Amino acid sequence: MPEGYLAFASRQRLALSAVNRTALPLEPVVRLGQGIYGGPGGGGGYLLELYSTRGRFVAELGSAEAPPLVSHMHLLSDAYSDSEGEVFSVRALPGGLSRRVIGFRDQARSLLTLAFRWPTLAWVQTESAVLPPSQFNCFYGQYGPPSSPSLSILNLARSPRFLPAPPPPPRFEGQYVPGGCPPIR
Repeated sequence: MPEGYLAFASRQRLALSAVNRTALPLEPVVRLGQGIYGGPGGGGGYLLELYSTRGRFVAELGSAEAPPLVSHMHLLSDAYSDSEGEVFSVRALPGGLSRRVIGFRDQARSLLTLAFRWPTLAWVQTESAVLPPSQFNCFYGQYGPPSSPSLSILNLARSPRFLPAPPPPPRFEGQYVPGGCPPIR
C-alpha cells in the first residue's frame, strides 16, 4: 500500500487517502484538523482507494481536497469553491453516487467542528447576519457578531435535502467603509 491516511470503512475494508503527487505543489489549507494540504483547484490533494484489511487493492474512489471521514462503508468529504463555499458530500463505497449534504461560508455559517458516524452527521456552527452597507464595521466587516455556537445533528439515511451555504454578502462601493480602521495584517 502507498503511504497515506488510513480509516476503517468496515471490518474488512480500509479507505486510504494518499497524497496526489501529480497535483503538487499543494497550497497549505487547514480543514477541520484533518490535514494541512489540498487547497482549492486541481484534481484534489488526495487520491482515495479502497483496500481489504489484508492489503489487497479493491477499488479507486476518486480524489479529495483533504482526507475524508469514513464510517460503515460511507465517505464524507468536503470541497471548496468561491461560489458555493465549503460543501460536504456523502457517498456509499465503493461506487455510490455522491450526495451533497450541507454548505458553509465563513462568517455567514461558520463550521467549528464536525463528527461523522454513519448514518449520523453532527456539527457545531455559528451564524452571523449580513449587515446593510451603512453598518459596515472594522471588526466584523459586512457581518454582525457571530451567534453562540449551536449543535446540529442530521440523519443521512433519511435522504435529507441539501442545505446550501448562505449567499455571499452583496458587494458595495468603498464609500461605506468607515475611516480609522486599523490596517489588516
